[in-house]
Amino acid sequence: MRMKFFLVPILAGFISVLCAHAAPLRVLVVDQTGAGFPDVLVIVKPLGGVGEAFRALTDKNGAIPERELAPGPYQVIATCPYGLCQTTVHEFMVRNEPVDLKLPLPVMPTSGNTVTIGKVEHRDVEVEDEKGMPIPSAPLFVRDATAQNERWYKTGAGGVATIDVLPGTEMTVVALHDGKLVSSVVMTRDVTGKIVLRFQ
Repeated sequence: MRMKFFLVPILAGFISVLCAHAAPLRVLVVDQTGAGFPDVLVIVKPLGGVGEAFRALTDKNGAIPERELAPGPYQVIATCPYGLCQTTVHEFMVRNEPVDLKLPLPVMPTSGNTVTIGKVEHRDVEVEDEKGMPIPSAPLFVRDATAQNERWYKTGAGGVATIDVLPGTEMTVVALHDGKLVSSVVMTRDVTGKIVLRFQ
């Protein structure tokens, strides 16, 4: 009888630990008017991992079924399989609380795309903590607007990493540190000096 009472708190603690290893993800995709965007393909991938966590099509309200995800950094891609809309990419962090993402998805413009070929430029990215102190060995993830070009870096002892300026009009720089994620969208034509990412 004593052993039975001893096992109860242990089992309860074990169950609570298991529950803490997953959190619900809810995704809503909307168009330029704010209305739900149906039949959009949503792909969720672990950031830096292999393969996909899952993929699903949005329903008539622009939502996908709720999914449980283990804590960690992820990337979500929302795209129209037949090119009706522009592809939207977003990085996010899962902890132990529910994650609600609202992704606006612009309609594809009628003008054509242009590609610029030339010398690859480099820029420095500094990652800082809440007090403005540089963070060494912080992983950095850099991608273009549609995640066709992706790069991984790590800051040096002074909290700075030198990255390539990717082709296209904009790029997203993501820093990871201590279970947190911070990101910044940078217009490539405006990238002239150091890029600073600070955790709040």
